[in-house]
Amino acid sequence: MRSFTSDEVSLVSAKLKAHGVGQELERPFPSIQCPVCHHGAILRYRYLRPRGTSGNALFGYIWCSHCMRYVGTMSAVPDWWGGEDVLTQEEHEQFEQDDIEGLERMFRHVETLDNAIG
Repeated sequence: MRSFTSDEVSLVSAKLKAHGVGQELERPFPSIQCPVCHHGAILRYRYLRPRGTSGNALFGYIWCSHCMRYVGTMSAVPDWWGGEDVLTQEEHEQFEQDDIEGLERMFRHVETLDNAIG
């Protein structure tokens, strides 16, 4: 697993935009081929994460199901966000304990769950 380069992020962003994917949830998520390896599908998963006493943040990841290149995002919680998450806080904590290996396991796990990708 490794991060997308800035040029690769631009390619992925262009692919998402070309398929009409914006900030809001997109379900079913369109089938978008990875512009880097040309084998996997680009996937997106987002969830709320507490940030201490100052409120929550919307965390997210975009990755390729094949080459496992990824980019992480964090933003303020938008008004339209429904707060849904397919993972429990305990599951997030478990994945986070194992650093990059846990992140890959989380990606592989959420790929299999209904309404996780969007």
